[in-house]
Amino acid sequence: MKNKLSKIVAVLLMLATTLGGAVTGFAAAPDTGNLHIHKYWVDDENPYPTGKENDGTVQSDITNPPVSGVGFDVYKIGGLELIDGVPASAAEKEQHAVPQGGTGWTYKKNAAGKLEVSDGTKIYTYALGANVNNGSQVTDANGELIFSNLPKGYYFVEENLTYGTPKVDGKDVNITSKVKPFVVAVPMTGKDGESWLTDVHVYPKNEGLNPEKKPEVPSVNVGDEVKWSVTANIPTDFSDYKRFSIVDELDEKLNFVENSVEVFGTEANGTTVVETLANPADFGVTHTPASGPDKEKIVIALTPEGIAKLAANVDAVKIRIDFKTTVNKNINDVEKNEVTNTATIEYENTTTPDGEIKTPPTEVNTGEVSIKKKDQDGNNLSGAEFKLYYLDGSDKYYIYKNASDEIKAFKDGDTVPGEYSLYEVESGDNGLATFSGLQTHKADGSAMVYYIEETKAPSGYNLLQDPVKASFDDEDTNHVVVKDIVNKKGFTLPNTGGVGTLLLVVFGIVLIGLAIILTMNKKKKTV
Repeated sequence: MKNKLSKIVAVLLMLATTLGGAVTGFAAAPDTGNLHIHKYWVDDENPYPTGKENDGTVQSDITNPPVSGVGFDVYKIGGLELIDGVPASAAEKEQHAVPQGGTGWTYKKNAAGKLEVSDGTKIYTYALGANVNNGSQVTDANGELIFSNLPKGYYFVEENLTYGTPKVDGKDVNITSKVKPFVVAVPMTGKDGESWLTDVHVYPKNEGLNPEKKPEVPSVNVGDEVKWSVTANIPTDFSDYKRFSIVDELDEKLNFVENSVEVFGTEANGTTVVETLANPADFGVTHTPASGPDKEKIVIALTPEGIAKLAANVDAVKIRIDFKTTVNKNINDVEKNEVTNTATIEYENTTTPDGEIKTPPTEVNTGEVSIKKKDQDGNNLSGAEFKLYYLDGSDKYYIYKNASDEIKAFKDGDTVPGEYSLYEVESGDNGLATFSGLQTHKADGSAMVYYIEETKAPSGYNLLQDPVKASFDDEDTNHVVVKDIVNKKGFTLPNTGGVGTLLLVVFGIVLIGLAIILTMNKKKKTV
């Protein structure tokens, strides 16, 4: 019994030792740590390397030039105080003791010197300690700024360009858009999840203007309006800008819609409007129609008042310029059924008198439904006529067009404006019939589905009884859906009232007469 008991005790001691080791395997955080902030020159022409993980360790393969003379304010984050302006409960303070982060979260020091952390739906307000930067600490020639012996905790960091003059290779540079404020833990957990990094390295990057141009919808009919949005980051020194314009030389497949320009200041998402500019006080529009080799051109230029408004609005992160064009029939002449367009931002500030940045190309398209009309043996058939419709619920919308080849859909049974006629196509000698200038996809990206209805069959062939489905899920790289439609030969009845009918009638009368005569002769013989 004693031996058994001693064995049990030995096992328990061994387990206790093992568990004790497991509990103490992850050491407590050190009391202090060092924050290394690395500053490199990043703009639209010198992008930061992609795919790099900022995990607190040294990144040794960055080739961008370092920036000296840049300051950063660093504040230790205290406890949670408010949620949406309401004092936080004890439970909420415990639950949100650490500021949340990740995609969609923003950090801002408000006028009261508190930290506001928001995901766009709620605002969490935290206390902030004193600024660790003494007002003169800036990045050195290697682009590095070190804050040593920081007490362990979470820190709010934001760039401050008033402490020095940013330089690259000894030359003054203009940082047009500050680094987004961020939160960092010092010390930080190592990548293995068990060790601590007492030297935490961060690589915040500035954003350039990063202009973009996007259509509201991916595809339209010929003649439809398209709203385009050009967005760009608002520079931190925007108040010093002397000129800021968006120039768009429109493709020949597009035409500008007069009085369609709107200009906004938005949050970082580019959609939430925080400032609306007025025409002509805040911006002006110059429209030059196409002439000879010169393309149609629009210039949207901010006035000094417009620049000042956006510069003064601390919530305005991006500028967004909206305008509309129509897609004209010239798009039907290109194989890919696409129109590609770019816009150019032209600006002048204290360091760049003739700045110019283009948006990446963007496109909108139309499409075609192409019919190959054949007989049972694969021979081409001419003379077949078709119309086209799509369904919205149980309602049919037939496709019409006008003299300018502009496409419109009208509900079956509704009154159609006089300038529009039913869009019908006829197969030629090659058996082809094509509907052009069609919308291929809806705003949500789902494919348009059309139905081909035969209205006239080739001579000697039966009319199709059912419509043929044509979905742009099946489009080729040129946004064309091809459908093979086969007709079968039928029998032909004589036309009512024609010679054929008369001959049949005469022939029938003769047969009836002969039958009567034969019947009478038979009766005579019987008698």
